[in-house]
Amino acid sequence: MMVMLQKTYSALFLLLALGFGSPSMGGLMSNDQLLDAFDTDAGWIAVNDNVMGGRSQGGFEIVDSHLVFSGSINTNGGGFSSIRRPLTPGELSNTDGVKLRIKGDGRRYRVTLRTDVRFRGRTVAYQGTIPSTPKDTWVDVTLAYRDFVPSVFGQRVAVPPLQPATAWSLGFIIADGQDGPFKLMVDEIGLMIDGATGSGF
Repeated sequence: MMVMLQKTYSALFLLLALGFGSPSMGGLMSNDQLLDAFDTDAGWIAVNDNVMGGRSQGGFEIVDSHLVFSGSINTNGGGFSSIRRPLTPGELSNTDGVKLRIKGDGRRYRVTLRTDVRFRGRTVAYQGTIPSTPKDTWVDVTLAYRDFVPSVFGQRVAVPPLQPATAWSLGFIIADGQDGPFKLMVDEIGLMIDGATGSGF
C-alpha cells in the first residue's frame, strides 16, 4: 500500500512539474517581470478581418483572472481574428522576450508587437509564433524577440528588426487558414529579462 501511495505522489509531482496542473503565478523567474495577470482588461480590444471585408468573428473576455480569446474563423475573406492591448512607452525596455502561460485548442496562434515601423504606409506587426502545445492543457512558453518576424497582412516584409523598447501594442492573432471555432486561454504574460531562456517560466 505504501509503495502504491509513493508512486501516486510521484506521478502527481511529475505532472505538476511539467505544467499539467492548474495555472499558477509561480512561473516567472526572479529576474523576470510580470506584464499582465488580467486583474483588469488593460485596454484590450478586438480587431477582426471585417476591417477588410472578412467574415471571421472573435473577441475576448476576462474570466477568473484569465484572458479568453475566442471566436470562429471564416477563410472566405481575410481569415483572421486578433486582440491587442496598449503598452506604455518603453515598457519592454531591457527585456528579451515574452513568456506566457496558456491553454490552447491545438490551433496555431501568434503574439504580435507593433512599433512605429511602417511598410508602404502600413503599420508592421512583428509576429512570434507560439509553439504547438497539447490541447486543453496549461503550458508555459517563451518567445524571444529575436524570433519575431515583421509582417503586413500576414506577409513577411523587409524592414529593420524589432526594437522592443519602441513597441506600443501587444496582442494575439489566429490566422491558420482553417475554418471553425477557436479558443485560447492566457493565465499571465511575463517579460524575459537578462537573457533568461527556456521553454517555461
